[in-house]
Amino acid sequence: HYNQARLFFNSQTPAEQKHIIDAFAFELGKVTVPAVRERTVSMLRNVTDDLAIPVAKKLGITQLPAPMPPATDKVAIVCEDGVDGAAVRDVAEALIAEGAVVRLVSSRLGEIAGSGCNVEADTTYEASPSVVFDAMVVPGGKAAADALMSNGEALGFIRNLFRHCKPMLVLGEGAQVLSKAGIDPNASFPGVHVAAKGSDGTADLIASMIMHRHFERETDPPMV
Repeated sequence: HYNQARLFFNSQTPAEQKHIIDAFAFELGKVTVPAVRERTVSMLRNVTDDLAIPVAKKLGITQLPAPMPPATDKVAIVCEDGVDGAAVRDVAEALIAEGAVVRLVSSRLGEIAGSGCNVEADTTYEASPSVVFDAMVVPGGKAAADALMSNGEALGFIRNLFRHCKPMLVLGEGAQVLSKAGIDPNASFPGVHVAAKGSDGTADLIASMIMHRHFERETDPPMV
């Protein structure tokens, strides 16, 4: 993950950081295809702009490319009967379009009755704990929210992902689930996005996934 590279770069002295910047510029200067140089700078932006910007300047890249999207990141969408199936479908499609790997997590495998459309759970809280995911979506749907709030495994799944500072998108009645898990949905935690519907929050989630983790909300001991 880019976090490890960021921690390493930030741990270096200014002289050592300059050597790293010069090394990237030296090696990329041998690349004859401009698109490859730009993609590498895009990747470096996910590490830190303190590295990407000086490398770009040395390569003559005047228009800084956007950070590389969160391809291959695993996203859990928690689902129980009564979930807003249309929102699950729309959010999943938007994430997959960005290259993310979406898994629908529930208390059981198989078809989940949803409003708008049914969805298919392909793993469970027990089989796929939150540590294997990079981000999470808690969709709306009153019956689904009620089921999640009465399920200790689901609440633990949500708490652990929050504790590990990973991005979260919470939709509609999902805010009640967040509150039940001990996380204030109105606290504006970094990387936690609360929205009425998926179209209002998916772009924010994707932007947070580029950062991978949001350590600003880490506490010792954990707040939840």
